[in-house]
Amino acid sequence: MFQGALVGLLLACCVAIAYPSPARLLQSSNNYLCGKRNSLWNFGCMVYCTTKLDAFTHFNNYGCYCGFGGSGKPVDGMDECCMHHDQCYDAARANGYCGKLALYTTSYKWTCFNRTTPICNVHQINKCSEELCKCDRQASLCFARYTYPKRKPGCNK
Repeated sequence: MFQGALVGLLLACCVAIAYPSPARLLQSSNNYLCGKRNSLWNFGCMVYCTTKLDAFTHFNNYGCYCGFGGSGKPVDGMDECCMHHDQCYDAARANGYCGKLALYTTSYKWTCFNRTTPICNVHQINKCSEELCKCDRQASLCFARYTYPKRKPGCNK
């Protein structure tokens, strides 16, 4: 468990250092660069598409499930979105579509329609890309149903 969290943290740090924010990429004329990144980066861009919030700032360490890992009872609707997202990724892995690292490193193609709605391209690179895009799309649309709180909640374990 600790090793997985450490790998996730290292990946997130590398992504944060190497790339500009998803908000800056989507504020440009199109989201071409968002669609060329790995799934972790694409997820951040999708969240920005639906909520106009930076996923790495607003949702990392939010509640019990947003960020790497997760357990306990979700603290609110947004945290529940993250729990379902984790379960979706777990299913992609359990079904043999994605390996552990592939969950964060595989890219997929999508478009931010009308700057509010993520749409996964029908033709993906492979089944892992297809499943990750579906998981990320569901989570980003789920986040859009809620208003972000004034204060980011922690986990009450």
